[in-house]
Parts: sequence; C-alpha cells; structure tokens
Amino acid sequence: PVYKAESFPDNMKPFIPEVNDLYFLQPDLVEALWNAHIDNDNVWLWGQSGTGKSSLEEQFAARIGQPFLRFNGREDVESAALFGQLTVEGEGTVWKDGLLTEGVKYGARVLMDEATVIPATIWMGVQWLAEKDGKLMLTDKPATAGERLVEPDPRFRMTYADNTRGQGDDNGNFNGTGVMNTATLNRVGLTMEVKFLEFSQELELLVNKWGEKIHDDLLQDTLRLADLLRKAMREDQISLSFSLRSIESVLTKAYNYRTMPTKKCMFRAFNEGYANLLPNDDEYGAAVNFFEMVFGQY
Repeated sequence: PVYKAESFPDNMKPFIPEVNDLYFLQPDLVEALWNAHIDNDNVWLWGQSGTGKSSLEEQFAARIGQPFLRFNGREDVESAALFGQLTVEGEGTVWKDGLLTEGVKYGARVLMDEATVIPATIWMGVQWLAEKDGKLMLTDKPATAGERLVEPDPRFRMTYADNTRGQGDDNGNFNGTGVMNTATLNRVGLTMEVKFLEFSQELELLVNKWGEKIHDDLLQDTLRLADLLRKAMREDQISLSFSLRSIESVLTKAYNYRTMPTKKCMFRAFNEGYANLLPNDDEYGAAVNFFEMVFGQY
C-alpha cells in the first residue's frame, strides 16, 4: 500500500512526512515493517538512544505517504493527551480528541515513543485497540456507548519505541524505564532491534553532507571514535550514546573552529558537543582516552 495525500482529511495532510534522502533505510528493517503494515501487526522497536528508531518510523511513513503522529511518553502524562477530554468552548463544553484518537479515526501511523515510561493505567485503555480488529473505547467521553466507540480507519497502525524490550533496564543506562504489562507485550506482532548503521553506511551519509567541507579522513576518524564510544556504552563504561545526532553536533562545531589546528579543533568540538555531558570524571576520562586513541596522531 502506498497512499495518496488526497485520501486523508485536511487535518491529517500536514502530518505526512517529507522524504529525507539522507536517511538510510536499512533493507531488513523496512521489509519487516512492510510486512507488519500489511498484516496489521503492532510493532515494538528497541535499541540504544540515537539509533534512529523514531526516524525509521517517520521515514517509512514518508515513503508510503501516511500521516505520522509521534507521542512522547513521560511518567506524568494524562490519559486526556491520548484519548481526549471535555473542553470549554463558548458557553458550553465540547469533546476534543487526543492524539491517539485522531490517529485511529483518520488512518495515521502513531508512534508511542519511550513506551515504558507511560503509566500502566493508561496502557489499559489501549488494550482492546491493540488487538487484531480491535476498537478504541473513549470511556471518559459523555455520550452513549455507541458514540464512545471508535472504529479504526483500516490504515491506522501503532508502533512502540523504547530503549528496552519492555522487560526493564538491566544496566541502569535508561533511568525511568519500567516493565510493560505482559498483556500489552502479548499484543505486539513484530519486535525489532534498531542498531547503529554499519561503518560504511554511516560514512556515506557523512560524506554526502560534509564531503565538501570536511576531509574524508577526518570523517572516518570521527566514526572510529564513535565505534569506540558505542562499544564502551554496551560494556557500561559510558552512559551517554554517541549517536548520529552527537556526530552532527561535533562536526558542526569542528567546522566552526576549522581555523584551529586539527586536533585542537576536534577536541574542543568533541568536548562541547558530547564529552561535557558525561556525568562524572571517570566517564569523561574514558571518553578523552578514546579521543586520544583516534586523534592523537594529528
């Protein structure tokens, strides 16, 4: 299925994402998402921060022309944000749909980001919807039972994204994540880990964007540093992901400081764009050691 913008109501058209040609779609992930879309499976995406879980969903929606709604989970979220609430309008009150309800009604692709942070009581309201051929019941809406029942548009799809697989965080890197209710996890049809791109794939992205400004050797060394930092995070030596966003931040600063000697330029950019965010001296020292391993020759 590939959709035409005119098949969606006007309020959904602005949410059809633009295709980002610089985003690398990993074929195996796209194939699995495509099959899940056809089979109407709920999807659970998990992986380290910065691997592109949200971007994968957004760019998949862009390729098939589907509105994309992203809900950022947090512990203090209220059900009204998802389902809707009564609001004052003029001299009376009217019901305003929440983000999930709009997605259900109008056939959007809804991403429940940081899913394990959302309170379990709210997930209970999604259980029926998450079933095959499920529906959404707006229990707080003052109306008849029939008017509270929302029949999903056949194009509606729901994806969960999280740093964990929904079973909790074993290493303490993702503070605030919880354990999902088994009933919720049992309604997931596809679970995939989203990893960082391969070295060659990530390098191709950087060369396409920075090739005329920053020498390829420097881009390759930045990715070698990224590999060391990501391995250190997997081994619990460092708690902050060196994601593509981090790389972009460092390279942007390095370009701004390009009149400095190369090592000094890169170290200042690395400090400001990443290392100064690390929580303690041990982690900072480890990061600087990795930097010296890569850039010490400059």
